[in-house]
Amino acid sequence: MRNKTLLIAAILVIPVFSSCSPHDTGAPVPDEEDAVTDEAEPIGAVFTYNDGENQDLSVVELYLMMSSDPVNIPGCGFVKFKGAVTGRERRALFEVGGRGEIFRFGEKLGPYLVDSISADFVKLVQPGMTR
Repeated sequence: MRNKTLLIAAILVIPVFSSCSPHDTGAPVPDEEDAVTDEAEPIGAVFTYNDGENQDLSVVELYLMMSSDPVNIPGCGFVKFKGAVTGRERRALFEVGGRGEIFRFGEKLGPYLVDSISADFVKLVQPGMTR
């Protein structure tokens, strides 16, 4: 019985230790020439948004389309129109400061109100301002 117990223990323990042993994965080992150094040239940003410094707050109507770049809206950060849910009650899907948010007609987005929602664009207006 004792030999049978030792055999079962060996069968359970040996694979655990053998899986921890180093083995050749076949992956190439980087040379010293391939190593990353401080001398590498920095890569510029792939895409940057405007910094919002020249944001014109006198804009009465703002149209956001899915194909347009994000807009820096005061109090919200960068806002991008991502889509719309149409039907009985329309909803606009935005990415606001990196988070997904849903807005209905008349809801406030920074200094703007959602005035119109279509499948292709959303119209935002500043209440109390006229053209």
